[in-house]
Amino acid sequence: QVLKLFRLAQLIIEYLLYSQDKLIDNVSNMAKKYGAKKRSLSKKRREVAELEEEVRQLRHQVKAKKQNISTLEDLLKEANRIRNMEVLSARSHVDREPKAAREAVVDAESPRSV
Repeated sequence: QVLKLFRLAQLIIEYLLYSQDKLIDNVSNMAKKYGAKKRSLSKKRREVAELEEEVRQLRHQVKAKKQNISTLEDLLKEANRIRNMEVLSARSHVDREPKAAREAVVDAESPRSV
């Protein structure tokens, strides 16, 4: 009986040692996985920070380009306004020229009183 109890206690201790080894292996594997995930997370956070910086820079560039476009549009509008004024001025000058020429002809034909 004592031998059976002793053998049973020995088997229980062997099982506990085996279980302890398995748990140590599992903890070790989990620690490795945790470390890998932690490094991956850290890398992803750096990537996100870099991408956020890139987005910030691109938004700044877009804003600057919008301002450039607005300035160019204003310059084009001003150039068109000036061109239209010149065209109108040229038209009115052409309209006045025949009238002035006609008046000169009429003045030349009319007898002068001296």
